[in-house]
Amino acid sequence: MRNFKWDNWAGSINSYNPGDGSCASNPCWYNVGLPNLKHNEAIIVECNEDDSCQGFEFDNMRIYPQDMTAPSVICMKATADLNPNLGIDCRNGTYVPL
Repeated sequence: MRNFKWDNWAGSINSYNPGDGSCASNPCWYNVGLPNLKHNEAIIVECNEDDSCQGFEFDNMRIYPQDMTAPSVICMKATADLNPNLGIDCRNGTYVPL
């Protein structure tokens, strides 16, 4: 995937009943393969290979959990050299825009 920009997104994360209702399996499809999913993730980037995500940008993202905990990020393999304007530090942890 190349040259995707997410700009001016705002909203809340359902802290009290997480999920989108699309689960038909246990574990749910969106829990498989993601490390330590907390259901307060504002951004999830999961690139298959080191070079599979290029030119990604996040700008002015205002997404907060309803329970007011700090939003988090899961970011895997969105390398800095291929995504120089990513707008986040690509590491799993608390969401802090750059």
